[in-house]
Amino acid sequence: MPPGECRSGPAEGASDPDRPPPGPRPRPGPRVRRTPSTLGWEYLHDRTNGSINSLSILIREAALDAVAAASERITKKITNEIVLPRASEESYRNKCKRRRNPPTGQAGDAEAS
Repeated sequence: MPPGECRSGPAEGASDPDRPPPGPRPRPGPRVRRTPSTLGWEYLHDRTNGSINSLSILIREAALDAVAAASERITKKITNEIVLPRASEESYRNKCKRRRNPPTGQAGDAEAS
């Protein structure tokens, strides 16, 4: 094209005028409802002690186990069988113990005095 002339037609990257405009965007599907077997972020955080390395190990190993079991679904049962680095395992065991045996309130201390 010689300098100074205007280009006719759609600009580069513009949509083709012969193509109909896109239709309405599809509505997002239903939200995923958590069931007791669904892994929540709280469980994953507690299980890995917030470590991205432990999370990576957990998901990779669980995915391999799920495929080997032919279920192709990562469940809490599968993730509970996976051994993570020591710090994550100890932290998770301590959190589970604290949930089973919550600390007593101040009322017990007041009666002792």
